[in-house]
Amino acid sequence: MKTPLEQAAQWFMRLQQSPDDDSLQARFERWIWQDPAHATAYREVCHAWDAFDSDQALGRLASAATRASTNQAQRRRTLKHLSIGAVSILAVGGLAWQRQRPDWHGQWQTAQAAPLLGQALPDGSVFDLGPDASLQASFRPDLRSAELPQGALILAAAADGQRPWRLRSRNVDIQLQDGRIAIDRWRPEQIRISLEHGQATATLNEPRWLGLGRIERGQWPLRAGQVLDIQAGQARYLDIPAADAYAWRAGVLVFSNASLEEIAAQLSRYAALPVRAPLGNGTSPRQPRIAASVRLTDIPQFLASLPTLGNIRVRSLPDHIELLPV
Repeated sequence: MKTPLEQAAQWFMRLQQSPDDDSLQARFERWIWQDPAHATAYREVCHAWDAFDSDQALGRLASAATRASTNQAQRRRTLKHLSIGAVSILAVGGLAWQRQRPDWHGQWQTAQAAPLLGQALPDGSVFDLGPDASLQASFRPDLRSAELPQGALILAAAADGQRPWRLRSRNVDIQLQDGRIAIDRWRPEQIRISLEHGQATATLNEPRWLGLGRIERGQWPLRAGQVLDIQAGQARYLDIPAADAYAWRAGVLVFSNASLEEIAAQLSRYAALPVRAPLGNGTSPRQPRIAASVRLTDIPQFLASLPTLGNIRVRSLPDHIELLPV
């Protein structure tokens, strides 16, 4: 009798080959619910497959059958020609590879109004981490990776043709070979990516059923000077300077056509009291949009002057400050 991991590998291959087969999906769901071990095994197979972000990693495990491409369609064709046994070996081998300790690992957490500047990494890359943010980074022989659940990050990536950077922030992956990039997860459902120089690609992912792996929902390339905003499953390029996203490192916040919600989120990272904009998400044409720059030392004065910049009311409460459209 096949182990749960071997069965999971079989199901993974079938679903890759026939992703739109409703009857197959129904049988798969019945199998998942038969035993908690099934869901655990399938999740491990998906995680192992997600780890294959390079030809090198996959080739070490399946070179006897074929050399896979990172292109998803090509990977599916590869799976189609592998035997069930080979897929099981791939899953088990992938788990062993994935669980190897990285060459290096580090993690950082910043407090409100306390950014971390000029942090050097072993590969020569340098990053700045904004206030109230968290970051984890690790190096493997073929990959440099970092995870930013919240906050702002500026990364000057050292060139390494053998190891690209994969930067993950919740449901978005960003591939960067070298260059300087700013990533700002300024609210849970929204991220802004600004590329100063180099080339990058952002990928929007969606969790599979029961959280078993991830489904790619779109890719967007970035060239030097471009800004990409992703929220609620939608991505769009913004016509604002990429340099805005780097200004906080010099002690300045720059707003270009910013909504009250964005202004509140950025100010809250440095202000004495939290700043909120309960009605200022910018979806209504009547919502004010602001273009301004403010030194971090001048935030109280900036808040006092906001009503002169647009139809805005600033309301001070005991535990926070509200920005309201008039």
